[in-house]
Amino acid sequence: MSQRHFLRSGILSLLLLSLLVACGGETELTINWTVENEIDVVGYNLLRSDAPDGEFVQVNEAIIPPLADPFIGGEHEFVDRVGIRRGETYYYLLETIDRVGNASQEGPFPIEAR
Repeated sequence: MSQRHFLRSGILSLLLLSLLVACGGETELTINWTVENEIDVVGYNLLRSDAPDGEFVQVNEAIIPPLADPFIGGEHEFVDRVGIRRGETYYYLLETIDRVGNASQEGPFPIEAR
């Protein structure tokens, strides 16, 4: 059984993050975020921690690339399958990297694996 979590957010650099959604499962969490545009965005990283003020570790092996057209936006998806345990709450940061290498973070977003 999965549960959706809707999390509202603000502006990430030149990127407008309008919605972050996560579906929790027993062994994985699917995280989706929608962007209105990705002008000057090189990509994204997702970082996870067991506590909101804990140490965050990057869960994606490589940078998550922007969509094909930076002007129209769209939806991204990442499935976190490493070390997810049912009943645990995880905290995620979404990091946006711009074309000059600046990183901005949004979150943490609490997500419970059910």
